[in-house]
Amino acid sequence: MHPLSQTNQPGSNVVLLAGPTSSVPLIWEWYKAGDGLFIPNATNALFIPADSGTPDVAGQ
Repeated sequence: MHPLSQTNQPGSNVVLLAGPTSSVPLIWEWYKAGDGLFIPNATNALFIPADSGTPDVAGQ
């Protein structure tokens, strides 16, 4: 299950949550679409980007 799209105001954090669709053990790896690089230490189903409340930060 992919996280829902969100729009936020500067100063407010975005909270991303993904969920499994099977009971197979999972490894979580978050990445920002476009650059294809995994985000260091983003290895849980719940992820709060450190700069999500910064003006002019956008991503997928």
